[in-house]
Amino acid sequence: MRNTRGQKNPLRKRITVDPDKLRAAFRGLDRVELLEVLDRALKVIPKARLPEITLERMPAQDLAPDSDFLAEVMTFCDRSRRGDFYESFRVDSRNSTEKSIGTEHWIAECERLFRQCLLQAEKLGPAQTRKALQSLFDVLRLVDAGEDIVFWADEGGSYEVYVDWKKVMPLWFRSLSATAAPDDYVREATAAIEDFNPQDRELLLKRARSAGNREQRAALETV
Repeated sequence: MRNTRGQKNPLRKRITVDPDKLRAAFRGLDRVELLEVLDRALKVIPKARLPEITLERMPAQDLAPDSDFLAEVMTFCDRSRRGDFYESFRVDSRNSTEKSIGTEHWIAECERLFRQCLLQAEKLGPAQTRKALQSLFDVLRLVDAGEDIVFWADEGGSYEVYVDWKKVMPLWFRSLSATAAPDDYVREATAAIEDFNPQDRELLLKRARSAGNREQRAALETV
């Protein structure tokens, strides 16, 4: 299933799924993949039916809606810096490619928050969207700098987190354009490109110029 992450489902028509086969398929997924499936399921399950799934195992008061998405992002980033997701295990030749539960949880949550940034951007506005993305970017940079955010049995890094950069980068440029001075726009836009999507540098610089105002575009011409 891993090689299909981020791709559209080629099945256009509605199909019938055998519950027993679905349960068996779930057993073959790792936690990141299971959380991705759960995230998609929550988008289609009517909210009125959710108590039937959750209330026997989770207190209702702990599941109240959080109306402040930016606060949710900041809480995740604070927990990441505190090492709340850092969970190591004894590594040997048999488990060197595995991830701890904490690492899988962190990856899934980080991916979910990036997706929500795309969905919440209009509601948040440019300033809060910029802050949310900047906070997530900073945590990814800490991971790549070797900080103890999560545990990797083997080599790992921010590339383990699937982010749809073709959508996130333009959103980043738009939020920056509305809130940053020209020099800051150049610095922040190019830093994100170099740190996370350098293989598409020229294309993304064109999009950054397109998103910027006249002064920002002029400043980018020197890059």
